[in-house]
Amino acid sequence: MIEITKNLKFCLGFLIVGFLIHFAAFTMPFWNFFEENDLMGTQSFRLISIGLWQACFKMGGKYWCQGYTAYSGFTVVRLFECLSLVGYVTSIVLFIVYHQFPVYGTRIFIANVAAIVTTVVTSVVGILCWATGCGTTVQHNLSLSFALVVISLIFPILSIWCLVIERITQVEKIRRDSLSQPEKTIDLI
Repeated sequence: MIEITKNLKFCLGFLIVGFLIHFAAFTMPFWNFFEENDLMGTQSFRLISIGLWQACFKMGGKYWCQGYTAYSGFTVVRLFECLSLVGYVTSIVLFIVYHQFPVYGTRIFIANVAAIVTTVVTSVVGILCWATGCGTTVQHNLSLSFALVVISLIFPILSIWCLVIERITQVEKIRRDSLSQPEKTIDLI
C-alpha cells in the first residue's frame, strides 16, 4: 500500500466531486428550459423543461414531471452520459486499486488516465449531441443540468493533472533512491 499524498487526495476528491455533480445533472429534468412564449403548448398546458429522462409540464397552477421515451434523438445523449458515469466509477475504482497494489503502479496509472480521458470524451460528445440535437424549430435555453455537466468536466481534468504530478514524483523518488544506494560489488578473492 502506498502513502496517500496530497496529490492523491486531490485526485480522488476531484473525481468524487465531478461524479456527484455529473450524477445530479444526469438525473435532473432541467437540461432545457422553455420560455413562456415558446410554441410548446397552450397557455393552460405547456412544456416547461426537459431532461434526459423526464419532461416537466405546467397545467394551470400545477407542475409535474413525467418520464418519456418518445424522442429517439436523445438516446445517443443518454448513451454517452451513461458511459461517462461508468468512466467516473471505473476511475474511482482504479484509484483505489492503485492505492492498494502499488506494484502494478504503471499499468493501473495508464488505465486510470485512460478511464478519465474516456469519461471526459464521452461527456463532451453527449453535451455536443444535446446542444445540436434539440433542433432549431423551437427557441430553447440550455439550463441548469446542462451547465452542471459542462462544469463537472473541470474535475476529471484536474484529477488527471494531480495523478500525473503524483506519478512523476514517484518515478523521481524511485530514481533518486536507486542512485543513492552504492553499487554492490562481489569480491572474487
